[in-house]
Amino acid sequence: MLMRMLRATLLDPMALLAASVALALPQASCASSPPPPDSPNSNVTVVHNGDTTVVSVEDHTLEPENAACKAYCQRLSTCWYAVPNADPMLSQKDVYAKCWGEQQQCRTSTTELFCCSSAAACGDFVKCQTTARDVVTDCRHAPQKPLP
Repeated sequence: MLMRMLRATLLDPMALLAASVALALPQASCASSPPPPDSPNSNVTVVHNGDTTVVSVEDHTLEPENAACKAYCQRLSTCWYAVPNADPMLSQKDVYAKCWGEQQQCRTSTTELFCCSSAAACGDFVKCQTTARDVVTDCRHAPQKPLP
């Protein structure tokens, strides 16, 4: 095909013009397309489920560590053997690491659950943990539930 175009260009100046335009167009269209992104943003997830689309943006790395969360994970690891159905094979260090990881490295908002770390006895901690809601709070205004 290219040979035919070259032969035609030698014979006809209009064919030369058409051939040069034909060769230039694909290059021009490639040059005008935007460059691809360097890498996909891994902190954005899109989940399609039927008619529903859920977009999640994880920006926990920008958040500071939550002291109440760290205190909760520490208290959980201390009271681990008082927690019903707790795995007795996990050490305190393992429990803390698991809690810290499940809470996005404690880069999350303070919830009622984290307020349970102030309970003095492990039994009180476990009772608080079972009744705490997943509601954001500052722990100063969390109502103290009377213990039976």
